[in-house]
Amino acid sequence: MPPDTLESARAAPVAPPPAATTPRPYGFWATMGLGLACFAFWILIGGIVAMAFTLSEKIDRPALDVNSYVETLESNGLLLAVATMITAPACAGLLALFAWLRGWGVRDYLGLRMPPWRQTAVSLLALAALMVATDLVTHALGRPIVPEFMTKAYRSAGWLPLLVAALVVGAPVFEETFMRGFVFRGIAASRLGGVMAILLTAAFFALVHTQYDWYGKGTIFVVGLVFGGVRLWTGSVALTMLMHAVMNIVATVEAAVVVEMLN
Repeated sequence: MPPDTLESARAAPVAPPPAATTPRPYGFWATMGLGLACFAFWILIGGIVAMAFTLSEKIDRPALDVNSYVETLESNGLLLAVATMITAPACAGLLALFAWLRGWGVRDYLGLRMPPWRQTAVSLLALAALMVATDLVTHALGRPIVPEFMTKAYRSAGWLPLLVAALVVGAPVFEETFMRGFVFRGIAASRLGGVMAILLTAAFFALVHTQYDWYGKGTIFVVGLVFGGVRLWTGSVALTMLMHAVMNIVATVEAAVVVEMLN
């Protein structure tokens, strides 16, 4: 090699290695399958906790009518709190494992980053407007603003701080990681796109809240649409977790006011 060519080669910058390409998110059917597996895991853990409660109660009260007792468990605040605080980290961890196995950073795949403060402020204002509007509509229809399920759960909480932690931390972490994090990511990246991801996750979000009647499910569906819209707009599930937590704080305070007024 001539000297000038050699010197040019030495002076030329070394090109950086090509950046590793991020794998595509799980496809629609893979997302549905893994989501179903996580949901089944959630049901399994909840069922084990419910059986432990029933067995403990049966030991304490041998004459207990098990069938009647089981019917009360859906609104048992202590069971709800214990089951949520066990299932939330277990199931969120499983979803994080799925994201990691796909070759993504967990925070990026599940949207666990806060957006700029302007988007955060607008989203929280939208949530405040939604909560006021739903309470006004509920009152205008002559329906109780606080569902019976919430008052029963509050009364049977056993240790209230645990129920508050479950509603404000446990439930938002798991439900948002699952709905607006993992499942939303897979649907939005498929041919269905972001709008269908909003609709489908909102529908599932409403259906899994079996403790509410049709009106309650309808309200939850609307909330799911707003949360999904925020997820699509900001890319953040951390923000929808915050919104979910705020909504549950307000619901818990309303339940406390109603219960204390009735006592």
